Amino acid sequence: MFDKAYGDIIESQRYTTKNAGLAMAAYERTLLTNKSPWQEWLKGDYDAMSIAEKKGAIVFFGNGKCYQCHTGPALNDKSFYAFGMGDFDNSAKALVLDSAGFENVKKGRGGFTKNPNDDYKFKTPTLYNITDNGFYGHGGTFTSVRDVIVYKNKGIPQSTEVSYENLATQFGTIDLTNQEIDNLTAFIETSLRDTNLTRYVPETLKSGLCFPVNDVQSQQDLGCN
Repeated sequence: MFDKAYGDIIESQRYTTKNAGLAMAAYERTLLTNKSPWQEWLKGDYDAMSIAEKKGAIVFFGNGKCYQCHTGPALNDKSFYAFGMGDFDNSAKALVLDSAGFENVKKGRGGFTKNPNDDYKFKTPTLYNITDNGFYGHGGTFTSVRDVIVYKNKGIPQSTEVSYENLATQFGTIDLTNQEIDNLTAFIETSLRDTNLTRYVPETLKSGLCFPVNDVQSQQDLGCN
């Protein structure tokens, strides 16, 4: 299938990390959360969301200012922002290898561009099915969606390394009530969650290998080879 897709490229130049990345990106674009309550509501099913979720949507696209970053089809604008969240090296539960160059890595975009204005800025994530993650923030310092909302609402940085000038303008300026926070949490956790993403999991692969991983232990655990 790969050869068929890239048949116009000579074989000696066909198997590259770039083409592999393009192939994976093409596949990932077919994985759509188009059965989430929010998507069903957009299609005209106005009973797909609860009253609390609808009120949460109003906060999302209103006072919460969420839409300013979480916009577009995937609810992410592909830009980078700093919200002063803690890093892995601030947690006693995390193991950070010295060889990873973490002092540079934790600067986010700034670690790559070397531009101080980009320091500690991270790319906007999509919010679809984000509640399945279990931990949030680039340092994994939050364990619930509501905790992240409360944090952004209070506007007190976890990290002391992020300059005030680099912090996102939405940080600490939304002034939401507890009820608005509850409703916004309901919208993100429930309305933006497609509960049937298993429809994309293949039963078998043409290669006969295990899915999604194929190491020796996984072969034993999954009963395939």
